[in-house]
Amino acid sequence: MCHEKERKLKHMQFMQGMSPQAYWLVNFCFDLFKTLLVSAMVYLLIYIYALDFPDAWTLLVVYPFAIVPFTYATSFLFGKESTAQNCTIFFHLILGSIASSTVFVLRIIRQTEDKGDLLNEILKLFPSYALSSGLLYSSSRQMMNETRQYTAQELFTAEESVKATS
Repeated sequence: MCHEKERKLKHMQFMQGMSPQAYWLVNFCFDLFKTLLVSAMVYLLIYIYALDFPDAWTLLVVYPFAIVPFTYATSFLFGKESTAQNCTIFFHLILGSIASSTVFVLRIIRQTEDKGDLLNEILKLFPSYALSSGLLYSSSRQMMNETRQYTAQELFTAEESVKATS
C-alpha cells in the first residue's frame, strides 16, 4: 500500500475511473491469493517431511485472512515504503519468533505459567504471534499438557497437605 501511495498509483487508478471498492477488492484478493499460496507451500513441506503438526492446516488457512487486513491497517502508519517494510518485518520477527518462544517457556515453568497464559491471550491479537505460538503448541501439545497436569496435581497435593496440617 505504501508503494502505491508513494508513487501516486492509487490516485492514478482513481483518476482513470476505477472505483475505490474495486481497487481495494482486487488488491485484497491478490494479496490473499499470494499469502494462501505461501501457506499451501508450507503445509506441503510439513506433509512431505511428515512433521507432527496436527492443527497446522487450520492455522495456515486462517492466517492469510488475518495477516492481510492487519498489514493493510498498519500500512497507514507509514509514509515511506522502505520504512513500512522494515518495521513490519521487524515487528513480525519479534512477535513470531522471540515472543512466542518466550511465552511458551513462561507457560511451562510453574512459577510463571499464569503470566505466560496472560501474555499468550494478549499477544494472540497479532496474527504472526498467533500462527507461531499455535504451531509451537501444536508440535509440543503432549509435553505442555503433561507439564500442566503435573503442576495441577502438585498444587492439589500442596493444598491437601496444608488442610491436613490445620
